[in-house]
Amino acid sequence: MSQLGDVLARLGLEQYLPVLVANGFNTWPSVLDITEADFENLGFKLGHRRLLQREIASARGYPLNQRLRGEKSPGQSPNAPDSSAPESSQPTGMRDGFYPGDNERRTKRKYKRHPKADKEAPKRPKTAYVNFADHLRTDPSIASLGFVDIAREVGRRWQNLDPEDKQSWEREAAQAVEEYDIQMEAYKRTDAYKHHQKYLQDFKKTEASKAQQPDCPKPSAVPSRRMSEASSVASPSNGNTSESPLTSHKPSASSRSSESEDCQDALVMAMCELHEVRKDYANVKPYGPENMPSEDMIRHSTTALIQGTGSVLHLWAQDDMTALVDRVYHGEEEPDSLTLAEMFVSAAIGAHYDSNYIMEDTRRTLYTSGTIQFHEVAEDDYLRVMRILACLSFFSILEKHLSARQFAIAGLQVARWKYPQLVASFTTHSEVHKWMRIYRTLVFVDCWLSYTLGFTSSIQLEDVNFTCGPLENESPMEDVINLQATQVALVAAEISDNLVIGGRISSTTVAYLAEKLDRWHQNLPDCMHMAALSNEDAPMLNFFHRRAVLMVHVLYLGAITLLYREPLLLAEKRRQSLPSPVPVAQQGVLEYQQRCSMAAQQIARILGLISFDGVMTFRCWLTVYWAYTAATILLFMAAQKMLDRMIDGIDDDLLYAQACLEKLSAASPREHVAAKFASLVQPLYDGLLFLRQSKLQDDEDVHRSAYSYACSGDEASNELKAQTLAQQETNEQVYYQQTVGIAEKLAGLLKDPFGRTINASEGGRPDIPTSDASTSVFWWR
Repeated sequence: MSQLGDVLARLGLEQYLPVLVANGFNTWPSVLDITEADFENLGFKLGHRRLLQREIASARGYPLNQRLRGEKSPGQSPNAPDSSAPESSQPTGMRDGFYPGDNERRTKRKYKRHPKADKEAPKRPKTAYVNFADHLRTDPSIASLGFVDIAREVGRRWQNLDPEDKQSWEREAAQAVEEYDIQMEAYKRTDAYKHHQKYLQDFKKTEASKAQQPDCPKPSAVPSRRMSEASSVASPSNGNTSESPLTSHKPSASSRSSESEDCQDALVMAMCELHEVRKDYANVKPYGPENMPSEDMIRHSTTALIQGTGSVLHLWAQDDMTALVDRVYHGEEEPDSLTLAEMFVSAAIGAHYDSNYIMEDTRRTLYTSGTIQFHEVAEDDYLRVMRILACLSFFSILEKHLSARQFAIAGLQVARWKYPQLVASFTTHSEVHKWMRIYRTLVFVDCWLSYTLGFTSSIQLEDVNFTCGPLENESPMEDVINLQATQVALVAAEISDNLVIGGRISSTTVAYLAEKLDRWHQNLPDCMHMAALSNEDAPMLNFFHRRAVLMVHVLYLGAITLLYREPLLLAEKRRQSLPSPVPVAQQGVLEYQQRCSMAAQQIARILGLISFDGVMTFRCWLTVYWAYTAATILLFMAAQKMLDRMIDGIDDDLLYAQACLEKLSAASPREHVAAKFASLVQPLYDGLLFLRQSKLQDDEDVHRSAYSYACSGDEASNELKAQTLAQQETNEQVYYQQTVGIAEKLAGLLKDPFGRTINASEGGRPDIPTSDASTSVFWWR
């Protein structure tokens, strides 16, 4: 039972739980902000509301012997006015501000700024691990522990659980997700789903209009969780200014309490995930204070980390990393566990970026050592914990492990809880800047994973307000690049949430999102335009800056292909004469095809400029994913042109697709996901190339035969001409059917980048649903 349910049950007020939840009071922290008017509207009896108010006052720390406003003293008549209340108070005391100091502390009920949950929608099931943890929490000896101790104990028992028992838990969870998927797909076709989507849109418009009013709270206090609002904040120009929009932000006590609980829950899940990941490294002998790796190797790998991630991701500044290594190897005191965790995990990432110098066994040992040191001190220092979570997330991305998402979410929850307090406490500017850089990186990682793996982004409006505001004057180039990468990732995540995951496709939606991308590109600083990269004398750009800028442009072009991918699928549906709900005009589809094709070709060109050198890993998810996506789009475009019997553009599409496949082939020996992608696309490329060459040869033969028949003119020639025409018609039918088959497979890959549909249709093993309604066969573990 939830905390709110427990409190109500203890007070004997459990009958009010449904009405509270239905009106937005779905957590105990939200009930702490309830008012007398709310009680009256919700139908609370007077005695019951006083009982709950006393519990709220106790939770807020007021003494039990302090009388609430509106409560009568023992000898006071029920109809007598409250002598302690102001003269303007109502006789019965039934008004807002029941608690001492309440009127000065709270100006608006928190729940009003949250949309209501869809009561008709199926409830998402829990993971096997969470079900197991809930089961263990029924044990009083475990329930009495702290949240980190609970996580450790649950993780230990799960790790030691009998395989058959574990499979039983996982089987039940998988079945629940399968049922959820079926129910959700059916629910999306109902009027109730459409009605709730319209309600959410109306809610967003209402909240957006409130945000424009001069007396409304600051943007960071408006807890809208929709990506459409978030990325709209990210779109404005990156103008330089010396003012920060954060300096006056002071979070309320109730919001801090709720964020603290969210943070603790996320950390528990991250620690549980860490237990699972470490099973892959069970036989590794870790480093430690008595068994340290060589200093030269650590310095080499950490430098590779900073150079390899460039400015797209900010994990460490070079000076901070140098100081960390100096403190470990030359400090007067023995380094603490958290310091070792930071260094080991960072070095493990760097080992990915210079795999020619650092062997795989060493990389595994570094990672294992970092997770062990971090596991022991999860609550000591939240600033450093957030950075370690960001590093763990990025390492998991390089290893293609889905734990990356949970680590990023945990890091974001730490930032949401602690960063506003940090800003309000007048902490030094340099300290706040370090936090904001890591915070922004976590926002980027969450968006990046969401639209490449098909998750719904967890970014909130407050994240964007804190991390994507205007930069200060003369900001470092690293901050400029990191900000632009995060802003375009936010727009891409919104595109995915609306078009790919949400299925809300219309010409209006496409135009709206296209305008956001255009606005981002228009506001791009001059030093980040492609023209600036050709200027070798540009003072702000070194080699690593230039490569990072290229990657940001790949992100932008990738967002364009993501935007127009669904209209491309619409064109294929219309070709197959299938009913489609997308009301986009055919001329618009042709325009979308052209834009998507040009963006994919540009991606192929830019990826050709990014080389896998000593500080560029073959396992880079950005280059692998977009090389695959661009190749798929280009082949699909070539197939469409072949079916439309177009002459121009086919060979160019095939040529650029080949360049992308060469990129995947180069990464395949060291990156299994690149090899899987190549295995999906290469046969389709070979098939289209063969059909294209065969078609050109057939056309040449037809022209040659036609000329020969025209010159001869005898009866035998006429008979041969008839046979040739019949053969030509047969060849055309075969050509068309085979091209349609390839186009259908490519359309399937555009809709399902990991080839699940193709694998299942060809007799492969169907995917096993996971707890978050995704699938385990992402080729990510």
